[in-house]
Amino acid sequence: MNNSFVFIVNLISIVVAVLNIIGFIMIFKKAGEAPWKAIIPIYNLVILCRIVNMSPWLVLIYFVPIINIIFSCLLFYRLSKCFGHGGGYFAGLLFLTPIFTLILGFSEDEYRQIERL
Repeated sequence: MNNSFVFIVNLISIVVAVLNIIGFIMIFKKAGEAPWKAIIPIYNLVILCRIVNMSPWLVLIYFVPIINIIFSCLLFYRLSKCFGHGGGYFAGLLFLTPIFTLILGFSEDEYRQIERL
């Protein structure tokens, strides 16, 4: 492989990861959580479960192949509901996560607690 191609792919991956982290930092702020919690792997999932009113123990499901995909879908769906959005926004969070987390983080949408799952 060409070294410049690998460099560009790595650079794009880093930019996407940084945008994703910035979006989640802003979402955590809106939900009343400390922004630094969005940076720590696995712990950020525990806090995200708390934000969407799910048991933090469900994070253990992330270590089960295939079921973790279903759990991610449920998590993003509930996150969109917490900010007053529906299925279309859920699809955006699912397929274009960095863009839609930035939109959610910097928008005027307010966080509201939803029913426990």
